[in-house]
Amino acid sequence: MQRARIVGQNDVLPTKLGQFALGEVGFVHVCEDKLYLSNFNPLALLQADYIYYISSPGSQLSSVNSWEVEKIDQNNYWPNDLTCTSSSIIGREAIIWPSGFLVPGKTHGKLNVYFTDKEPFDGPYNIASEDESEEDLERKLTKWAGAMERYGLGMNMEKIKMMKVAGNTNSANKVTINGKKLEKIKTVVIDDSIGESWGIEVTDINNDQNLEIVISSYDGSVGSVYAYEIPSDFRGKPYILVAGDDNGKHYILSPTSNDADDWSYENNLLQDTSAATTGSAIAKDLDGDGYSEIVAAGYSAGQVYVFSYTPQ
Repeated sequence: MQRARIVGQNDVLPTKLGQFALGEVGFVHVCEDKLYLSNFNPLALLQADYIYYISSPGSQLSSVNSWEVEKIDQNNYWPNDLTCTSSSIIGREAIIWPSGFLVPGKTHGKLNVYFTDKEPFDGPYNIASEDESEEDLERKLTKWAGAMERYGLGMNMEKIKMMKVAGNTNSANKVTINGKKLEKIKTVVIDDSIGESWGIEVTDINNDQNLEIVISSYDGSVGSVYAYEIPSDFRGKPYILVAGDDNGKHYILSPTSNDADDWSYENNLLQDTSAATTGSAIAKDLDGDGYSEIVAAGYSAGQVYVFSYTPQ
């Protein structure tokens, strides 16, 4: 997260710009000039959930309390955190929205692609599903390729197959790349002692030009954040934004020093939603002024909170 400088506790917490109402928001994400939000209701067992977006939030930072969302659709059971897809990869600006969770009635996951370069969005195109055959996937990918070709973008089936994940039960770990199936994917256990792992990011967390893995976990009693890296000399370590999930709070972890070997962080309360469950949070420079904004979801509170490091 970008901020003016690191001099102590007073600089850790950003300015709260406001909040707006939206029920049961689980995930927030920013792609290009759009803020995306997902909603899921565990009590609506067989009902798909809503996904939303806000265009150009960076131009509306002075009126956060009056932000209004646009509904994309209601085609995902428990929509999770989405992935932004560059137009250089598939020819058009797009997002891939995964869904599905262990809640009864919400286990039928999808990988829905939405093309977002014009409104209303083009989609969804479900490119993977755990109970579909290869033939079903082939038909859906062909439909997706047809949509691409209608825009003259040259995204034919061969290019799309490079990204295809075969999703039927018998080939859940098979990946098709350039027409060749990789029957086995090698995995390495990083740490099996931290309990249930939830969020994971791969980033250069300490500015040493090497990627680290940052994982949030819960061991049944305490939530923790773990980082795995090869230490080296660096300066200006960034803050870590943490959603407390079922304790209803969002936090910012700030480094106590710039020493590469010092992994001590202070826990700073960003937002107490005064409700049972939060949702995700994201830090992004929404208005291009060089300072990060933070958008944090309050799932049970039915609120979305917006903060900024821009000097006020």
